[in-house]
Amino acid sequence: MFELLAGVEEPTVDSLIAVLAIADATDTDAGAIDRIRDLERLKAAAAATQARLSAELLDRAEEAHAARRAAGVEDHSRDPHDPHDPHGSRAATRSVAAQIALARRESPHRGRELLTLARLLATDLPHLRRLVEDGQLSEHRAHVIATQLRDLPPAQRREADTRLAGPDADLPPTLSDGLSGAPGVTAMGTAECRDAARRLALRLDPDGCGARRARARTRRRITSRVAPDDMTTLSAFLGDLEAHTVMTSLRAGADAEIAARTARTARTARSRNNPGHVNGHGMVERDTRTREQVIADLFVARLTGQVAADATPVAVQLVVPAEVLLGDDDSPAHVPGLGPLPAPVARRMVHASPEVRTTIRRLYTHAGALVAMDSTARTVTGALRTYIALRDAARCRTPYCDAPIRHIDHITPAAAGGPTTASNTQGLCAACNHTKEAWGWRHHARQDSPLEPHTVQTTTPTGHTHTSRAPDLPTPLNPMPPPTSHHIDLRWDTPIHLDVA
Repeated sequence: MFELLAGVEEPTVDSLIAVLAIADATDTDAGAIDRIRDLERLKAAAAATQARLSAELLDRAEEAHAARRAAGVEDHSRDPHDPHDPHGSRAATRSVAAQIALARRESPHRGRELLTLARLLATDLPHLRRLVEDGQLSEHRAHVIATQLRDLPPAQRREADTRLAGPDADLPPTLSDGLSGAPGVTAMGTAECRDAARRLALRLDPDGCGARRARARTRRRITSRVAPDDMTTLSAFLGDLEAHTVMTSLRAGADAEIAARTARTARTARSRNNPGHVNGHGMVERDTRTREQVIADLFVARLTGQVAADATPVAVQLVVPAEVLLGDDDSPAHVPGLGPLPAPVARRMVHASPEVRTTIRRLYTHAGALVAMDSTARTVTGALRTYIALRDAARCRTPYCDAPIRHIDHITPAAAGGPTTASNTQGLCAACNHTKEAWGWRHHARQDSPLEPHTVQTTTPTGHTHTSRAPDLPTPLNPMPPPTSHHIDLRWDTPIHLDVA
């Protein structure tokens, strides 16, 4: 691609852009995919250079500010109403962030975020910086990880960097992109990166995370912002458990309404004289709303009092090591669809008041894995469906896809003799499940033992292979010795009441 630059002593940005614009087309689909992947690595490497230059710019600005202050030069940029910035150092940072925002054609707020990331990468996250420089991790995912680690003390932040992105990272090796020697963070989607960093922060600084969690709750609020086309974005800044329970309730209500609509449509289809649902005014109604539209309408109806929420309990899944429940360990628990949860919060959930109608289902882990289940049915329902959703952390198993699971899919199709077992099923979003059925896609399950992480190898029509590994479940820092019988008892149908307050 860059052969055209041969002989150019000092390539300019314009010459590089010109090379990209006239890059020779590839003759094969596989070659096109390879080039797209290489360009993605180039984007990450360019972002790393931007971060390095930004950090250097900030260092020089702080040195210049300190020199002016030592010389007695009055600084008119200092905010007199900021008690935490008596010497105006924050003003210097804001100035640099504003310049970076203009140079990158971003908002001032985004400029401050980018500068914060640059400083963290330069000082406390060298391993993460190396992955971005090598083009193995995008700037966006590096920012997601750094955001979860930025409130840690510097020493613990550096330890987290080593454990997440160092050569001996506490993560499984990369399976998806074939980059030799890269730690597992490069094979994770955005939400997986966030959860891995958050889980590690909870382990390294549980007291600090608890204090920050309590402070954050004091900022809960509801805000609205005008959107295009006479729409408005309504945002709720809530505790994670409360927000998760609200969304679970809305989705359950929407699914019940859609199921009722489907049944009603089936009944009317059997009646030639009834083309649709007839309302009280004798008018035929046809409900064509999508699931997301039903959720939005139900949200408005409940808030305005047009309808009341059903009294059906909301089920919240809690995956937690037994050592945490017993108080012998403070490793984070996990709520699928929400992410890591501090151990004290998980214990409070288990011992909550029985008057609350929200329930949880306990699932215990062994060495970070759940045991297998199977079924003689071709459709995945009941406890097996719950198991798959929990094993896959309620997220689509396609590499880098963070969408919620909508379908439980047979890896080897049932029509081709594939069994309805945990090892032959995976959770997928609707789009990925439809893509799986397209021509040329092949999927193969790889799991030698129920106690090993479940993996699925996907081969694309161009012959590229990607491997998806089930997310790690909570494991204690100091696990209890395994029982001699190696028997694990999972009780699926015993509800425990959850107090979300």
